[in-house]
Amino acid sequence: MGGAAYTPLSCQYDSSSAAAQQISPQLRLQAPLSRHGRGPGLVLVLDHYAKTEKSETHLDPEPLRKWAEEGFAVVQVRSYLIICSNTKRIET
Repeated sequence: MGGAAYTPLSCQYDSSSAAAQQISPQLRLQAPLSRHGRGPGLVLVLDHYAKTEKSETHLDPEPLRKWAEEGFAVVQVRSYLIICSNTKRIET
């Protein structure tokens, strides 16, 4: 049995080369980093001041990359204003 050696798809795909696209200062787009290269969409809404950089104390990647590695097409939106609902109790 001669011929070329079999290489599974998971060994051929290099996810490190697929960089996120900076659409605007508040908007980033990341294609799925799975070997299929496609997947459902996910919108992440983060506070503008949320720290997402790599840290020596945490092993997890930033949320954008984490969900892309799980097979999602991710849009990350950074918002200066996070709207919280202020509920009032009405006595009748």
